[in-house]
Amino acid sequence: MVTHPELPELAGKFFVRFSRFESALKQSGFCKQERNDGVAADWNAFAHCPEIDNLFPVFEANPVTVYIIDFPPKKRIMVNGALGWREVKKPVNVVELTEALSRVRNNLFHGDKQNPNLSRNAQLLTAGLEVMDAMLQAHDGIRMEYESLQEIA
Repeated sequence: MVTHPELPELAGKFFVRFSRFESALKQSGFCKQERNDGVAADWNAFAHCPEIDNLFPVFEANPVTVYIIDFPPKKRIMVNGALGWREVKKPVNVVELTEALSRVRNNLFHGDKQNPNLSRNAQLLTAGLEVMDAMLQAHDGIRMEYESLQEIA
């Protein structure tokens, strides 16, 4: 089996950060009702906060975070009973960037495990981590909630 030397650590960091971030969003009121009394983090509402909404030019100018903009994660699909991938248009604002961030998470857990593009995966995880870090630094309320949550061991 071929592996990327940094991928297991990056995947673990991404999982923990994304999970804590979503928990912080929900605890801070950025949540939405789902079917069967479920609740989900409302990334869309969070992305429209003034502190977050104006970050897109920062992400475009950052050599690490621009990767997720220029090469957004694909969407896993099924066509005629066969699994495949759909290209997704480049994000043009923070709302679309948070959708790309969620696709990174989805692909990490539900994507292709047989023939992964290890270098691309590492770059997407690294970009995603840096996007979340910048958002945490920009929004005091979410950062405080995030920091109050217990680390997953």
